[in-house]
Amino acid sequence: MKLHQNWKVIEDPYNEGEDIVLVPATKPDIGIIHAKKADKWGNVLAPGYEDRMVAQASEVFIATVEEIVDYNLMDDPRGGYPIPWAFVSRVVLVPHGAHPAGMEDLYDIDDEHFAEYVKAAKTEEGFEAYLDRFVRGHTEEEYQVMVGGLVAAT
Repeated sequence: MKLHQNWKVIEDPYNEGEDIVLVPATKPDIGIIHAKKADKWGNVLAPGYEDRMVAQASEVFIATVEEIVDYNLMDDPRGGYPIPWAFVSRVVLVPHGAHPAGMEDLYDIDDEHFAEYVKAAKTEEGFEAYLDRFVRGHTEEEYQVMVGGLVAAT
């Protein structure tokens, strides 16, 4: 508790004699997720329920998506985890944007590239070299070519 002066300890109102810790809500400046799709109104179909909480909590929320559809995702009977447009600041079309992670039903995890990333991220020098090789100074299209492109995902 010495490290977190804004945390408070109170008696648990549901369990007499036990204490609980109250922690202030987190308000991220920016929240970013990659999702399967968004509609042209800005509603997003997220991969998980918790993604909506990230959207609601964030000052700015950006969703990169595999596709943008012309029907209202909020009316989609197939369900999923919709994030209403009111919580979405920007939608960016980025097919295969979860790489090297996978996107359920669309493409699998790129285990080989993920292993390369994990190895590189173990040291600051390795991580910097990874960023120089795959991120800095490269467009998304260039990155896709370097890692095998969208063809490798199908």
